[in-house]
Amino acid sequence: MDVQTRIGMPLDEFIREYDKPPFELVNGERIPVVPTVAIHGEIIRVLVMLLAKLNGIVFYTDTPFVRDEKSDRVRGSRVPDLMAYRVTRWTDYKNATPDWRERPFALIPDLCVEVVSKIDNYEDVDDKVAEYLQLGVSMVWVIKPRSEVITVHVAERVQRLTATDLLTGGDVLPGFSVPVADVFPKA
Repeated sequence: MDVQTRIGMPLDEFIREYDKPPFELVNGERIPVVPTVAIHGEIIRVLVMLLAKLNGIVFYTDTPFVRDEKSDRVRGSRVPDLMAYRVTRWTDYKNATPDWRERPFALIPDLCVEVVSKIDNYEDVDDKVAEYLQLGVSMVWVIKPRSEVITVHVAERVQRLTATDLLTGGDVLPGFSVPVADVFPKA
């Protein structure tokens, strides 16, 4: 007998479940999104202010993006700390998805940002970065507040930036450039 396992859940069920505390759907398992500490929120606030100056669309909510862009079944979802879209992609998505306001984002972001907290498992963060890139996210920033380091992941390239370096948006966020030190709150 051929038994087929369907990982995930129907989109309508996923949306109903999201009325409960936020979660990610990873390999069929519901993983709660854990609350963060103040430094985490402060870094995201600073990035949003810096990125808002660009011609891009930035989100920093508990709203997930889902893996299946054209399906009524959710195989997986992720909730990055911050995600950004090129304006043209976002506009095209809204025009092609009339009910976009009533759904999780069904559009893979151009940029995902993860701020590493004390409670984060580095292996989980690495897995998340690998999944983002595999799904088609163009750039991932992993921010480590304690060491004030930002690791930039683009396709097959990884770059480690410290306080004396510049964080740029590359092709994903043209014109974005800020000293790494400016991303981290001062005492």
